[in-house]
Amino acid sequence: MFDKKSIIEQLLKVIREKGYAGMSLSCISEATGLKKSSIYHFFPDGKNQIALEIIKFADQMLSEKFLQLAESGDAYDVKFNKTLNILSEFYGKGNSSCLLDVMTIDNNDEQTQKAIKQLLLKLINVFKALFQEAGLEERGAHLNATDIVVRLQGALVICRVTKETQYFADVISSLRIEAKTT
Repeated sequence: MFDKKSIIEQLLKVIREKGYAGMSLSCISEATGLKKSSIYHFFPDGKNQIALEIIKFADQMLSEKFLQLAESGDAYDVKFNKTLNILSEFYGKGNSSCLLDVMTIDNNDEQTQKAIKQLLLKLINVFKALFQEAGLEERGAHLNATDIVVRLQGALVICRVTKETQYFADVISSLRIEAKTT
């Protein structure tokens, strides 16, 4: 029996490996074990719906973890490191492509683009809230948060291109060191 959540988890892996453009019905069928007719049963609007469901799944998963962390009462440095741990786990320590990157290649669907933008801004706001909690004023917190997200996402793109995860690990290590000196 197939459940939508496990199908979306498999599709998350497929889109990270193949990208949006490379995610064909054959790939989807192979990864999920679904016949093409069953794929359309779960996703009647096709590839764009699949992309939106993947983004929604990732958003829910990360939001739950970030919310728990925000409500934890931990000190700033502990929350910061746990946030990096969450992202490191989500991105397979650099082995999994940046979802926001692979979703935007050859995908001009307005709804998908909007969902990707919202997820990216949410990630920036997670770090911004941490910096504000640590005492930075709003503009400085925003600049630092944006810088972190750009560095993490950039490292993931480099990892995808070079097939070497050390770039992501180096950025995570660098951010941990910088957090200690702030």
